[in-house]
Amino acid sequence: MEESDIYFLNAIGNLQKKLSNISYVFIGTNTNASPVIDTSWLRSINSTDLVYGTEPFPSAYSKCIKFFSEFPSIKAKMLNFAISNQNGFSKLYQGVSDWNKEKTGIHGTLISPENSTGEYNNSMYVDVSTVTFEYFVYLLNITKINVLIIDVEGYEYEILKQCLDMGFYPELIYYEEFNMKQHEKEKSYNLLCNMYDITKCKYDNLCLLK
Repeated sequence: MEESDIYFLNAIGNLQKKLSNISYVFIGTNTNASPVIDTSWLRSINSTDLVYGTEPFPSAYSKCIKFFSEFPSIKAKMLNFAISNQNGFSKLYQGVSDWNKEKTGIHGTLISPENSTGEYNNSMYVDVSTVTFEYFVYLLNITKINVLIIDVEGYEYEILKQCLDMGFYPELIYYEEFNMKQHEKEKSYNLLCNMYDITKCKYDNLCLLK
């Protein structure tokens, strides 16, 4: 188990001891409801907890629904959208290796290839529906967020900002920063650092509300 897994699992365990009726929100859920490799912690989610998620890539969304079905206590409410800065439609660019292999949606981004740090191509994309974070919350009637997990291949800052602008301050935020440009990493850190203790976990950041 990697060090990042241990940090995350310890933080989740501590939160579960402290709170009841926890609200988990996964953005960019894919076929794995956590960016953490070991998903056994999901078995500690009970039937009174709330689980929400969204995954824009069609085949990945279907796999995600199947994935959650393996955890009987989890009654996840899922949407087949990407979180963006507007409601509508957008191109979701697919990682070149994924596209050539299975078109799985594992690596998909709203960021155009010329502005992305990843391996993307202008001709390799699917059209997806997009919603703002505010509309996502409205559609699923989310009234609180205790745990926010984001893995959206470089679009993390926009989602973090929209979440905090709405007045949600999750006790735990775990987001990938590997595909973010340096100035986006810095903006995300500056957005969070006054309210959160931030621990760098390999490709991700673990943020705990102070």
